[in-house]
Amino acid sequence: MKTNLLIVESPAKARRLATILDPDNGWVVAATYGDLMDLPSRNLGLRFAEGKLELHWRTTLKGRKQLSRLRAVARTVRKTGGQIYVGTAPDREGETLAAHVMQSLQLPKQTTPRVLLYSLEAHAIKRAIARPGRLNGRVVAAQEARRGLDRAVGYELARRLRKTIGRVQAPVLKACAVQAAARKNFRPSIRYRAGFMVNETFFALPLQPLLSEREALKAAESKPARRVVSRTEDREYCSPPAACTTTDVLKVFSDETGVERICAAMKSLFVDALITYPRTDSRTLDRDWVERVRAECGANGRSQPPPGSHGGLHGPAACEAIRPTSTTWRTPASLENDEPLKRRLYEYIAWRAFAACAEPAQQTTVTWVLDNQATGTLTREDVEGWRQYRPDRDHQPAGGPDPIVWSLKRDDPVKAVPSAGTLQTPPPDAPTVAWLLNWMEKNRVGRPSTYAPCLSKLLDRKLVRPHPSEGLVLTPLGLNILGQLSKGAECILLPEHTRALEEWLDEIARRESGPEESARLVLAGVRLASGTGQVTRAIDLRQPATARHSVR
Repeated sequence: MKTNLLIVESPAKARRLATILDPDNGWVVAATYGDLMDLPSRNLGLRFAEGKLELHWRTTLKGRKQLSRLRAVARTVRKTGGQIYVGTAPDREGETLAAHVMQSLQLPKQTTPRVLLYSLEAHAIKRAIARPGRLNGRVVAAQEARRGLDRAVGYELARRLRKTIGRVQAPVLKACAVQAAARKNFRPSIRYRAGFMVNETFFALPLQPLLSEREALKAAESKPARRVVSRTEDREYCSPPAACTTTDVLKVFSDETGVERICAAMKSLFVDALITYPRTDSRTLDRDWVERVRAECGANGRSQPPPGSHGGLHGPAACEAIRPTSTTWRTPASLENDEPLKRRLYEYIAWRAFAACAEPAQQTTVTWVLDNQATGTLTREDVEGWRQYRPDRDHQPAGGPDPIVWSLKRDDPVKAVPSAGTLQTPPPDAPTVAWLLNWMEKNRVGRPSTYAPCLSKLLDRKLVRPHPSEGLVLTPLGLNILGQLSKGAECILLPEHTRALEEWLDEIARRESGPEESARLVLAGVRLASGTGQVTRAIDLRQPATARHSVR
């Protein structure tokens, strides 16, 4: 009988797929157990030959053991006339691993089916196998250029500093220091508004904020209030939140646990076929899933449905947002006795995805004006539309934010107590993990798949340390490295240069650029790290570069 082989990167994923692709139906699922090849650890591992970048990939010790096993399985499959499919992760790292698998097993890269598994649901797996793609050479080139860039810049920085710090970690370390300095130098500005307390709601007089609390109270006492002269009600629609990305999940849960633990828990949910692929920066949802949710849960969606299925597409842009595989609004029974973090992650991912499919929710804003022109405003959110999926939906005030004030109508008497409302300039946010994730996303420093490793390395290398109230604080070693970089390689600390390199990598992934473009990218990064220039694409590969000594 003809036997087909599907190669994935994780043994846990292989076990899951083996339960769906039955061996009795001619399927064998094998795992690479991670990367098969890596750059050498004792030398740079790259060189420039005739203006082209060459990476010296070496099969790892673990990779040799796995390759011998994969070759034996592949020979058996070939004897039966079966097909070999490569189903590694649907991102740049997975695409490069697929290229290494094809190279090691001598599979033709142009014709070997490349299966993209965004979800481990049975129907999604069968659909992906029925509509496979091909290896995307542009994505592989972009990932190899990234590895070469990170390796060359890391070696250059290590040569200058005698310490280890990465290309992406340098601007993040600078951002952490700048934010900490802003908090240290912050001086609050306090002003007081004259007004009245009606029950629990503050009504402000139309006066300029005052410097003294006593002056504000005196101004309020001079204009007593006795009744309501107008009540205005305004209803508006609030759009549902978008489905969440990797960064959204890390921001929410990074304060209670480490980012690596969050990533491990999301990976476990993916392998258990409870959520879709968790490393993504897309906010779109699969059309089929949205339609099934609307049909089963009665969530009447918005007029703009998310894009449809993405079979055959490659790269991070083809991924959809993280969502549950189930279309039923309930926590799976398998998570009842599982790790609490996994359950909370699933519930958060689920409510964001289900809310994105639902109709807009309404909220009511009421403004009262008293006879002395003091105004007060309250807003009540209706638990309908997308808010029915919100985790705190059962904790909304039953009679409005302030039931007594909410029930006030025109000409109703009021008991207004003179009061002074405080207006204080808030201090800058502490550079917590969540703040740094938001900063990296806003400034496009790194990619979603590199956010967690970047912050983990800063902590592991003892460049920063967590503080109970100040977020991540630079250690003496971190301050020393930052000082050295500021003197001779300050350009590597600027986010705009790192963003320019990321955009360059994205262009390599989108179009056929050739190995010369990767060589220019790596040399531009080395010049940046050596302090001899900014990011520029005008690099003549025929002439010796000023900083090329570190990558010969």
